[in-house]
Amino acid sequence: MASIVGREFTLDQLKSIVEDVTEDRLFEVLEEALDARVIEELPQSVGRYQFTHALIQETLTSELSLTRRVRLHARIAETMEEMYGDDADAHAAELAHHFAEAQTVLGSEKFVHYSLLAGERAMVSYAHEEGWPTLSGGWCQGVSQRPAPSPHQIKKLPPFCSGWGARACYGEKAKTIRGGELPAPCF
Repeated sequence: MASIVGREFTLDQLKSIVEDVTEDRLFEVLEEALDARVIEELPQSVGRYQFTHALIQETLTSELSLTRRVRLHARIAETMEEMYGDDADAHAAELAHHFAEAQTVLGSEKFVHYSLLAGERAMVSYAHEEGWPTLSGGWCQGVSQRPAPSPHQIKKLPPFCSGWGARACYGEKAKTIRGGELPAPCF
């Protein structure tokens, strides 16, 4: 299950996700993985681990069926959101990832919410390469089942929906909506 959480994970995350395993058994499993050099403890971080190599994590993840992976992402997303509580927005990128992977089970509402937050934060911090796909993915997912906006509504679109963003969200309809050429992207 830790491979689905991510390359890095905490003991608290595992405890809150794993329901039918005692804490002693969880420690035993972690110790076995440490001894086998599958994971390692992060220095100066009690209860924080990482896979020793990304390929180990990817291999463990790929050994799970698609249905199992989706359901685990759903459980992880909901559990982490609850665990983070009022601080959930600070973990928007992480939550967006899990809600994205669990859309077939949980729907897209929370994926859209957290991906927009994560994308906005990345764009504000000038991490455009990371922010653009996250932000546009969430926005486009949120509008994919809606009709293209009217010329009046287009003014209310977020800035990234100019230029490339409008094309990504609405395709060639965006050109017609904006009345001709699309402006350059805002970044």
